[in-house]
Amino acid sequence: MSASATLVGDFTVGAGNSWDVSWSDTSGGTQINGLEAVIVSGNATFDSAMSVTLAGWSGTLLNSTLSYASGTANGADRTISLSFTDPAPAGGVVVDIFELYNGVVVGSPLQAWQWENLPADQSWQFISSNDLVPVPEATTMIAGALLLLPFGVSTFRILRRNRIG
Repeated sequence: MSASATLVGDFTVGAGNSWDVSWSDTSGGTQINGLEAVIVSGNATFDSAMSVTLAGWSGTLLNSTLSYASGTANGADRTISLSFTDPAPAGGVVVDIFELYNGVVVGSPLQAWQWENLPADQSWQFISSNDLVPVPEATTMIAGALLLLPFGVSTFRILRRNRIG
């Protein structure tokens, strides 16, 4: 199973001098139901949500450096577009792209890649599974803190009891 990405022409300048990058993604039929784009470095922010040419898919701009698109599971070839705010820098913008199925990066090798040096160079490379670091969700962190709460309370009671006696 492999994936490939091919840019659809050079970057284009849209309304208000924003700049766009589009590419065709061939995933060999691997089913995905989500795509995530993250600006890792560089002087740029997303102008609008990611768009994908799959029926029923819609994009969401989560913040200025994170965009997400989702829809029903689909393994068809697709064109993915990202829009950035103006002005277009000379280069140096790095964007990570993750293809997801139920929130997990799919494929072997993983279908995750990095666009490097946008918009000047527009080259890409796969992201190794060794480079992906799992980050616990906020609810997991809160649950962990709540599990520690009884230990903190009992320690406080012991210290208070020892100070009185």
